[in-house]
Amino acid sequence: MVSAISVKGAQIVLFDGSPTYPGIERLWSVCEPYGVTHFGASPKYFGANIASNFSPQNSFGLEKLRSLLSTGSPLLPEHYSWIYSNVKILF
Repeated sequence: MVSAISVKGAQIVLFDGSPTYPGIERLWSVCEPYGVTHFGASPKYFGANIASNFSPQNSFGLEKLRSLLSTGSPLLPEHYSWIYSNVKILF
């Protein structure tokens, strides 16, 4: 998948480390300066955002973000609700 995306001219930003250190906003903080358009994370990470009562749309410019990708286990209904309320309406 990574090679197919790069052929289309996408810039890939990979994160290595704890997504919640030094704070829950760590992964989201990469979106604005790098102009991230597709953001991928696990449902567990979205759940940690819910537990922390964090709202990325209030802290970062996510104007270029077009889609969220989920890896690992399925998203739960509360994850969807949190995404629509705290990230942004994608369409």
